Amino acid sequence: VVLGNIDSAHTEALKGVLGCLTGPVLTRSNGRATYALREAYMTSDARFITKPIEDASKRPVPPVATRFGTIYRDGSHGEVPFEDIRLFGYSKPSLVRIVAPHQHWHMFLDGTPTPSASWKDLIEATVPHQQHEELMNLIEEQGNRRGVAITRYGDDAFLSVNPDAVLFTIDNAILRYSGKSGQRVLLNVVDIYGRTHLRWGNKTMSAAGVAA
Repeated sequence: VVLGNIDSAHTEALKGVLGCLTGPVLTRSNGRATYALREAYMTSDARFITKPIEDASKRPVPPVATRFGTIYRDGSHGEVPFEDIRLFGYSKPSLVRIVAPHQHWHMFLDGTPTPSASWKDLIEATVPHQQHEELMNLIEEQGNRRGVAITRYGDDAFLSVNPDAVLFTIDNAILRYSGKSGQRVLLNVVDIYGRTHLRWGNKTMSAAGVAA
């Protein structure tokens, strides 16, 4: 690895990745920045998970799984695109999942009746909402613009080290997108310890006057 050939914007991220993988995955060869894959992981279908450091005096490192150097797994929720490692570093992100997002968008954007004033359960719509991708991408974009390390995870969720900030970002993005206040989606949050927290959904019809 010749760091001088790497764009300076990616140097620290690369150092972090090498630091994570050196030992269980990579071995150091002759030269300070020369690495090689361990033989067990040289095939394209190789999969592995590193073991956490047991020494309490050292910085804890979450389990990492990789698929031929392209996927990072923090050990709690699943696979994260390799390019998004820099968002989380050595921290395990929390999972923030929108329950039945398409049904929420039908209610919030199209006027489909809500099940009640507030809800803690919601059945997903049979017809996908055409603005789903646009709204989910807006939530991710607004979060990162405000300094909240967030990335989309699957069709209905986000990963972040700060789930409370993600809740605020989701609510704010929906406010700006719809122009109506009081529209809170039902959220299921799984923190780094595997504990589940439910945030009830809610909808009021007061106009906020905010342009999307």
